[in-house]
Amino acid sequence: MANGWVLMFVTAMGMGGCATEKAEAPPPQRPAAQPTPEGDSPDRQSAIERVFARKVSELQDCWATEYDKTKNRKLEGNVALQIAIETSGKVGQVKVLQSSFVDPNKAPIEACVLKAVASWSFPEGTQPVPLMRTVHLGAQF
Repeated sequence: MANGWVLMFVTAMGMGGCATEKAEAPPPQRPAAQPTPEGDSPDRQSAIERVFARKVSELQDCWATEYDKTKNRKLEGNVALQIAIETSGKVGQVKVLQSSFVDPNKAPIEACVLKAVASWSFPEGTQPVPLMRTVHLGAQF
């Protein structure tokens, strides 16, 4: 008889008769975007990268203009840029950190690059974002 009672108790527990049922957990929430070491949210950082990738082709025009003047087929190089993007999305400062152009005609190319990048607009954010990129300017095959 005692065995029958234990069996009924276990069966009742298995059918959900226990008061300690687990409530369903709420659906997971997407964590808020956290600032990155680069200066703003990951979403803004990604948007900045997309804008840069879209606009960088404009810099090739700086090389093409100088090439049209000189017809120097060896006129090509890399330009390392430091860009300070303000919270408004405007470029606060841009400078050439390094250039591999050895031709004396590099000054007009670098000046054109600086002017072009300074006119770009990036997404607004809560913090300034420093951006350093190197671009290759030269004949495109």
